[in-house]
Amino acid sequence: MRKLVSFSIVVAFLFFSTAVLADGFDVEVDYPTQMFADSTDFVKVSVTNNGEEDWFSVSEFSAESFSKWFVKSDFTRKVGFGDTVDFVFELDVPKDATPFTYQYSIIVKHGGETVEKELNTEILERTYTGIVSEIDLGCVSCKGDLEVSVGVKNIGSGDLENVDLVLEVDGNKKRIALGSLNSKEEVFEIANFELFGKGPGDYDMEADLFIDGKLSDHDSAMFSIPAYKDLDVEKNIVNTPIGAFVTLKAVNNGNTVDEAKLDDVVEGEWWVSYLGPDPERKDGTGWTWFATLLPEEEQNVSYVLLYWPAPILAILLVVGGAMSYLHLTGAHIKKGVRKVGDELKISLHVRNLGGVLEGCVVRDIVPNSFILPKDFGTLKPIVRKTAHGTELLWRVGNMRTGEERLVNYSIISRTLNKMSITLPAASVKGIKNEKTIISVSNPGDSITVGKEEEKLKFTVAE
Repeated sequence: MRKLVSFSIVVAFLFFSTAVLADGFDVEVDYPTQMFADSTDFVKVSVTNNGEEDWFSVSEFSAESFSKWFVKSDFTRKVGFGDTVDFVFELDVPKDATPFTYQYSIIVKHGGETVEKELNTEILERTYTGIVSEIDLGCVSCKGDLEVSVGVKNIGSGDLENVDLVLEVDGNKKRIALGSLNSKEEVFEIANFELFGKGPGDYDMEADLFIDGKLSDHDSAMFSIPAYKDLDVEKNIVNTPIGAFVTLKAVNNGNTVDEAKLDDVVEGEWWVSYLGPDPERKDGTGWTWFATLLPEEEQNVSYVLLYWPAPILAILLVVGGAMSYLHLTGAHIKKGVRKVGDELKISLHVRNLGGVLEGCVVRDIVPNSFILPKDFGTLKPIVRKTAHGTELLWRVGNMRTGEERLVNYSIISRTLNKMSITLPAASVKGIKNEKTIISVSNPGDSITVGKEEEKLKFTVAE
């Protein structure tokens, strides 16, 4: 049993490494006999110097198709007496490598001596694997959009199912379902990415290939977005009978910071008034406003040109219209006064022309020079004494549109002396659309109360 184990160790040592003896130095090579595509391994060349310290060079020689997979192709190093130095070559086999047994040589030179060792490494293909075989960008310096063409290839010996390609540009991802791929089959997909608004700089287009939800391959390509400026300035005018409303608008459609100039010639006649922000510059060509805009940012400058006396007329029309509207749609109260003997008969006529008026209260004031009778012809009011006279309040409730209320009462003058008096106006108050509405009546007409003083007549006898 021990002999068998010893024999196996010897065979393995001869299979995976080789030692070469030369005058003055020894060479031993450790290298891979098999590798899979898309993998990395190492070729280690150990040189032992049996003579004086000197320079040794180690290089690789093979066909171009294989030699380009060596990351380091030659070394030159000094080796001291009795020292062993390792020269390590990295062998990086690409994912699309053709399965084959490749032959190559390791050459060691020292002084006039040369040692050459011939080696064989078999490259194997994976049974189930796919790769991103090609990436073609529609532009290198891109502005509006980016067109991407990506090739996907099944480099294994078996068919692939559930193949998905995920493309990403600056956080924007697009997934393309490829379905199944037969062995050695290659397909190409095209996708477009919108670049408008992205800042200038270098960007990567990333491509990830998934098979049954697992990442099989990744590749990328770089493109750049140049800095460009695109400033749009427009003027909008809305003319009205009372003036003009002007808006200057600047929009930065570029992808870098830009300085906008908003120029305008503003009317300066005596009958025109300017209402708006002051410009940064005034000269013979007009007024100028400046604005620093980021990409996709906009800035507005708005002003009003007011034509006199048109605004006064407009205000009068508006006020008149508002008064007319309130008169035609609001609550109204009319106060009537008539004299009957020593009494003044007062009538308060309330009419609602608008919407529902809630919680209506009718109010009137009786001057201190009059007294109230004990009885009222209609609804009895709430009576309160004030400094201006006696306040009468009638709560008449809610009034619908077109509904009317009539309140009558009488007053008697406290003096018998004849005098003229104008009674104060009455009012009605209510709530309409959650707003308090108050309407005041016309003041009462001047009315005479009391009697003329009788004068005694004397007859003088002659």
